[in-house]
Amino acid sequence: MSWTEFITPQITLANSKSESTTFGFSVARLSIGAKAEVDEATLFEILADAFTKYRLVITRWESSHQRVPAVLAKSALAHNFELIPCPTLIYWGIDLDEVASEHPGNSQGVIPTVEVSTDIELLDNLISQSFQNYPSHYAFNPYLPSDTTERAYRDWVKALSVDPTARCQVVYATNDSPAGVGISEHLADEVAEVLLAGIAEGHQNQGLYPHLMKEMIHAARANGAKQLVISTQSSNIAVQRVWARVGLRPILSVENCHLISGTIRS
Repeated sequence: MSWTEFITPQITLANSKSESTTFGFSVARLSIGAKAEVDEATLFEILADAFTKYRLVITRWESSHQRVPAVLAKSALAHNFELIPCPTLIYWGIDLDEVASEHPGNSQGVIPTVEVSTDIELLDNLISQSFQNYPSHYAFNPYLPSDTTERAYRDWVKALSVDPTARCQVVYATNDSPAGVGISEHLADEVAEVLLAGIAEGHQNQGLYPHLMKEMIHAARANGAKQLVISTQSSNIAVQRVWARVGLRPILSVENCHLISGTIRS
């Protein structure tokens, strides 16, 4: 689910082929945008239909929809599904018209380099090292394998590496070793969304992450975007501090949960 789904007046239920393949059972994603008209009876019908087709419905809704959790809980109970709460997502953004046009490293001394890459082996290795223990929403579902986040992210990056709308950037440490990766996508309405950004173990706490973020901001502006957005779990304070330092600000919150069939235990 992306930024565009959370700012539109839509309720969207879609089959997730990649996650269904990864987990070995049918998975769907349900998203409720900020401006959606949420009729409780209609939402009950959408959920009832989803529960007949899928064993896991990953559900996200913009936080102002305060009645949605009650509807989800009642519907799950009625259909032998379990509701597993997941951490709130916080979206941060920056108005790129306010960002200086010069390259962020022009006035500095020796700095890490950032290069665009489509090398899937390199990208896969960096994702594995960067997100092995990342507490994504998958980590809160006790019915999924402990390595689900890493597996899902690696599958995602393989698809993104050949996606013409995605831009994969690798940051190199000063000894020229690949140290981290950032992947962004240019959306409609001149918005760039950072889908993934992380630094590999062994290279963290060396100032590489803020440099990577600055480079991604610069690249988005150079490619014509007017806004850059990125999200993380609300508990991920460390990266949000970095985002604040490079000029981003919180702009949207999204609640999310997993609705999983009671038959998953069998």
